[in-house]
Amino acid sequence: MPLRTINRVFPLFGGILLLIAASRGASLQADLTRQFPVTQVANDGSVVAAGVVLVLQKDSFVTYGINAPLPALNTWKNGKLSAGFGRAVTVGMAMKNQGATDLPTRKFVSGESLWVIGIAVQKDAMTFRLLSDPINGIRYFGDLKFPFPKGNPPSLDEAVVQVNEVLTVQQPDKPATETAPAEAATAPPPIPAPAPPVESQTVNLGDTTERVAAALGQPKNIVNLGARQIYVYANLKITFENGKVTDVQ
Repeated sequence: MPLRTINRVFPLFGGILLLIAASRGASLQADLTRQFPVTQVANDGSVVAAGVVLVLQKDSFVTYGINAPLPALNTWKNGKLSAGFGRAVTVGMAMKNQGATDLPTRKFVSGESLWVIGIAVQKDAMTFRLLSDPINGIRYFGDLKFPFPKGNPPSLDEAVVQVNEVLTVQQPDKPATETAPAEAATAPPPIPAPAPPVESQTVNLGDTTERVAAALGQPKNIVNLGARQIYVYANLKITFENGKVTDVQ
């Protein structure tokens, strides 16, 4: 089969065209795509619109160079990551028919990061298509299949737990200003906040209550004695009669 025909049947970066057997599977695929935003890439594998970066938590994730008609197929089942032999045979025969003799392969290990470029949900499994950054001039890609434990699409939370056994979202670097624990022990104590200014006593006999409030702010307490009022501040008391200052203490 010509390579170009294989690429039309199995698009390299246009997402994974797998049959979705039920509405629950379609819903789960949409939820997973929101949970793990997919990276958009060009035909040469270069990133057009960055999505999420996932970090491997297990060793021996098999990938092929992006010139292969299909990515390598890996399956996570019963706590074990294994590569599909059937996919390797299919890819090898397709490349042989095109006269190709070299199929770059690479096994990624725990701690290495990959872009997610496609997510698909079938009736009995979900598959993530993953792509590497260039390594010695070659980008590698591979599928990671997660069979559903009970054969039917699980809830989003259950699916994420299953994915996180092998792949976790790369966390952003800590801010450069964040103090490491060792540095925090020797850091100087914080500078105390300045004490509030002492209330100015620029109050004159005959001043109105409005002028006093404008100069000193609102008092802590007001003693209302009818025509007579006493404004109580931290450091002074101001007596008003008929709305004007008659005494300052």
